[in-house]
Amino acid sequence: MNKHTIANFKGDFTNNTKIKSDVFTICKTHHLNVISSVNHEFFPIGFTLVVLLQESHLSIHTFPENNEAHLDLFTCGDYDPEFILTDLNRMMGTEIESIQTLVR
Repeated sequence: MNKHTIANFKGDFTNNTKIKSDVFTICKTHHLNVISSVNHEFFPIGFTLVVLLQESHLSIHTFPENNEAHLDLFTCGDYDPEFILTDLNRMMGTEIESIQTLVR
């Protein structure tokens, strides 16, 4: 089953290095196979990271000036993207403001 989950997180998103590390750690922890990634850092703060997965993709767009980040995780197969994003939220020490999943 294919699932597309979007989420809004609230918290401190000023440490780009830690957040990016957390994203790759969560991929490894949940056996998501990273094919490649691309990121762009904005001046003076914030970044976008897109991770191409064998199972589809994960993206995060941070807005540190507003203490928020928007995430998008699409998975093909037997994965629970809400659980994965909840685990990432716990790892980052943030709050989930909203989360929504579409089954495709």
